[in-house]
Amino acid sequence: MGSPKILFEIDDDESTSAIAVGDVTGNGTPELCTGGRDGVIRLYDANSREVVLLAQLDLGGSILSITIADANNDGQMEIIVGRALSPSESPGEGKTVQVFRYAASGQLEVIGEFAVDKFVTTVYVTDVTGNDKNESLVGGSDSTLRILRMDTENNISQFAMYKLEDMPLAIGTCDVIGDEIEEIVTGNRDNTLRIFKVTDNRIEQIEALVLPSPVVSLASGDILGDRKMELGVVTRDGSIRVYRNEESKFDLFSSLEGVNALSIRIDEINADHMDEIVISTKDHKIRYYNL
Repeated sequence: MGSPKILFEIDDDESTSAIAVGDVTGNGTPELCTGGRDGVIRLYDANSREVVLLAQLDLGGSILSITIADANNDGQMEIIVGRALSPSESPGEGKTVQVFRYAASGQLEVIGEFAVDKFVTTVYVTDVTGNDKNESLVGGSDSTLRILRMDTENNISQFAMYKLEDMPLAIGTCDVIGDEIEEIVTGNRDNTLRIFKVTDNRIEQIEALVLPSPVVSLASGDILGDRKMELGVVTRDGSIRVYRNEESKFDLFSSLEGVNALSIRIDEINADHMDEIVISTKDHKIRYYNL
């Protein structure tokens, strides 16, 4: 694999704190959505020679998390935002989870909202209940893990909640115990990596690992190409750890200490039928690893 090339840069988007890619407009090609500490979300079309700003909207509080997914299971993609309250909003009243759609008018319109404490640390959308419909996993500043459901009428309700010992900084899913069903994984400020299953309409913790530093980013994928999932974790001290299910036990498989890691993605990027680890670092670099 050769060195990666910069395809484009956006000079006027300097306060970016969250980013997501997906087909929001429904034209069959993905758009780029960014959110900033200034509270503004911006939607760009980067599929031509020039990057075009399609829409932007000021939400007030800092944007902490963005994902693009079919939140209400209607076949269209929405922008799901986790944000902090603005100074004029009150905890429990201000909507820190918001869902937006790109309207025919060319504007971003809010179609659903939900209030979670002072801010939402992270939002992750997938099917965790086994009903073949997406739910939103939400981490709150009140040290909660919530599962939210959005119906086709755009009503958002809380399906389940788990009270943690400290707030989750990262949320994902991975088949941790090898049962071919993905579990919820949270990385928390109290230096723990916690694994949960959803059973009988409730969230049940099945394992907790204590790490030397808080988990700030996590991702899962098939790094070895053997159709089994590995979980990659980045901690605040800049280290990378990879965990793997071995004989129905969640074990540390590999690690790299002190590599200045800041965030992690796991995906196939060089067409070898194996996923690679992509790391962004505190010294403004992108590094690629494979096993």
